[in-house]
Amino acid sequence: MRPQESQDLDPNILAKAAKSASYGIGLQFTFRASTFLVNLFLVRYISKDVLGVVSVRLSLLYTTVFLLTSEPFIRAGLSKAEKRCWLQTVNLLWCSFPLGIFWALICGFVWMYVLEQPDSSIIPHYNTAVVCYSVSAIVEMLCLPLLVIAQLMMFVEAKAVIEGVALVVQCFVTITLVILVPDWGLITFSIAQLLYTFTVTTLYYGYFTRQLFRRRRDHTFPFKRFLEFLPSRLKDKPFIDNEQRGLLLSFAKQSFFKQILTEGEKYVMTVFNVLTFADQGVYNVVSNLGSLIVRIVFLPMEDGLYLFIAQNLQRGIPIKQQQKDQADLTGRVLAAVLRIRVLLGLVIATYGFSYSSLALEVLYGEKFSHGAGPQLLSWVSFYVLLVSVNGITEGFKNATMSQRQVDRYSRVMLCFSLAFLGSSLILTKYFGIIGFVLSNCINMCLRIFHSAYFIYQYFKDSSYQPVWSHFPSVAMAVSFFVALSFTASSEFLFGDKHHLKFQLIHVGVGFVCLLFNLLVFFISERPLIKFVYSLCYKDKDMDKKS
Repeated sequence: MRPQESQDLDPNILAKAAKSASYGIGLQFTFRASTFLVNLFLVRYISKDVLGVVSVRLSLLYTTVFLLTSEPFIRAGLSKAEKRCWLQTVNLLWCSFPLGIFWALICGFVWMYVLEQPDSSIIPHYNTAVVCYSVSAIVEMLCLPLLVIAQLMMFVEAKAVIEGVALVVQCFVTITLVILVPDWGLITFSIAQLLYTFTVTTLYYGYFTRQLFRRRRDHTFPFKRFLEFLPSRLKDKPFIDNEQRGLLLSFAKQSFFKQILTEGEKYVMTVFNVLTFADQGVYNVVSNLGSLIVRIVFLPMEDGLYLFIAQNLQRGIPIKQQQKDQADLTGRVLAAVLRIRVLLGLVIATYGFSYSSLALEVLYGEKFSHGAGPQLLSWVSFYVLLVSVNGITEGFKNATMSQRQVDRYSRVMLCFSLAFLGSSLILTKYFGIIGFVLSNCINMCLRIFHSAYFIYQYFKDSSYQPVWSHFPSVAMAVSFFVALSFTASSEFLFGDKHHLKFQLIHVGVGFVCLLFNLLVFFISERPLIKFVYSLCYKDKDMDKKS
């Protein structure tokens, strides 16, 4: 039996999407926390120059190859179809592999022979590291079809567990090699990166081998042999679904501009050499600390919501032609998630402003707590607030746009990219390293306004308008303003005094203010709490029935 068409839409898609997000958040917290602790160790044992090359130059090579290749295929593969032919979807996803090889060769050549290379006497083995990071991106392409199939089939634990285990392996190998052979430098990080991708790929194939064995008598499972996960010819259908092929081309153009917007500051650092490798290391450490909540909480929420929307609404179909109950539920879920994200972003922006210096001193020592580090982290905290909104609004737009709208948005992304690159060059000239964060904030505001207008137009004929429902209550806004006033005053009085007693007073003021925010939240946001509780209760009922 060969997999041809999909089963009907699972009625518990919302509960499974919520479960996917909760799995992601829990496991991301566990494994990102371990990665964060590893980075605390590495910062104290490796030079800023090596840190800058690894965290900016080499990581940019990997993300450029992987995301430019995988992003359009993932979005096209996850798009809802009336009748899904699984073999066509598998064929589509396998087309990413030769494209990944192409991008790896092009980017590897640019990184080795076009960009300025670091001093080999200070940072040796640079070319070897470029080859290793390029190969790791290609290897990860081998498991992309299984990754997308796991999401389509709602195997909610697979992605988080597999990537989490791979992160543990990467962290363990990195620490071990740094301790045993500290002179290896970039070779250490290259080996760890290769082991990460090999672990991810091996675990995905092992996971689906196990699924085939467990579900060999399950008639709802569309795959019966492992060869069906590989590309194959179809007798009565084209190799790739025409609709998915059109979406793929549209998303490919959009992914190119999105990559520039997402990693824009790294491209500016890499191409224009506006910062030394040491300064790049400082920027990466501070920005990663500020965006830790983004990787732990925000990204799993975005993945879960995108999966829910993509499987719940027909792409490119107006809201009036969608099923009314699904459209109303989507609007309510979108508004609730947006409201939660805004509240989390306000917490980070409020307390990040007053506790940046203390956080850097406690975590990384005086090497990072002086100079531009604290001010940079304060601005990054505000930037996270904008990211919290944009991740959801842009995700909804990407899940519901028609192919024509995707093509049109690609041109808009080109304008955003040019504006970002121009503002980065200008602002870094006048504000130094902080200019990157300021340009990111400007770029994020433009993207939020564009996405909010799309959502408003999409729901204008609906009984529910999520754009106006995501703002916090007046009581919550006032409570955050009060907390900001008190914590900023505490920072002014006690923040610069490097004495344990004054630092504890400063922390105590923040703790009391946070309790005040929580109290106001439970009083003023009861409808939101009830709605989230209803989703969790439905999820538990689904688990009991299954």
